[in-house]
Amino acid sequence: MTANSERSDQNVLISLSEGVYLSKPSRAASTSSRAHAPNVILLFAWMGAKLPHIAKYVQAYTELYPDAAKIVVRSEASFFWSSTKAKRAYLAPVVETLELLGCLPPAVTLISKSIRAISIEPILPYPNPRVLVHAFSNGGSSQLTTLSEILADRTTSEYYTLHTVSLPASAVVLDSCPGNGGLDKTLRAFASVIHNPVLRPIVKCFIYALFFYVHSRARLRSLLSFILPFYRSSSKQETTIDHMKARLHSKQLLPWLGPRTTRLYIYSDADDIITSDEVEAHASVAKEIGLEVRMEKFEGSQHVSHARMNPERYWGAVRNVWEAACSDAGLI
Repeated sequence: MTANSERSDQNVLISLSEGVYLSKPSRAASTSSRAHAPNVILLFAWMGAKLPHIAKYVQAYTELYPDAAKIVVRSEASFFWSSTKAKRAYLAPVVETLELLGCLPPAVTLISKSIRAISIEPILPYPNPRVLVHAFSNGGSSQLTTLSEILADRTTSEYYTLHTVSLPASAVVLDSCPGNGGLDKTLRAFASVIHNPVLRPIVKCFIYALFFYVHSRARLRSLLSFILPFYRSSSKQETTIDHMKARLHSKQLLPWLGPRTTRLYIYSDADDIITSDEVEAHASVAKEIGLEVRMEKFEGSQHVSHARMNPERYWGAVRNVWEAACSDAGLI
């Protein structure tokens, strides 16, 4: 597969693979006067997001931080029912790009030809990149937590130990997430991105069947744990959504993040797919376990539409959380 470029607004998004893109820095970070700007921005889009919509966020980040390399990951409905192996393969270009940018130690595996063809230059000597993570909805959160698991398996324990002592500036923005799932909300989420009149009822039936299966298993486990007390200890299983939410609470969600990395939750009282109560409950647990949390609650904006409703407030919150991260790291 050859690398292709797609121009959107003022950005050139380089296709690394199907669904993964790179926007290179507008100038070399080593010569930048903005020493406190992020080196890398990881952008995990919501399920079914179109490239022109994603490009608006890329453009906003380019205006804020022109020296940052931006890696964009699209989320499709098929990701949710893909195997673990397929999910990891989908995100492999992200890992390879992070390595070439100098954010990860070299791995034993070879970088694919399509990624090498793009001529990605290191932006900073390993292991001190300043990283800003931005995930949208459960779709983007699922991609983020999958990357988290890949890098946890790949990165050495010495790397994590290093960053418990000296943590580079980092921040996480969670837009309209995470949510609890549920049948009605899942159906609404998938209906908003699947417009094919033939495919939509098939997916709807699949979701009904999946929820029936999960619910039946949960009821059976509950019954068995009541009848057979010894079964109780081995019967606890979490759903995919539960696993994702728990992973987002990880103190080192990614190698460059830590307990002091601030999580900014951006959400709304009018979101009918992931409600404010769901977001606030997740943020509350994050605070309880010692994570740094900020909340930005909008009024009246729909799911992943907060930036469109009030761009000044939205990007002001993002800029403020990054400046706070730099201050904590002693950069400003």
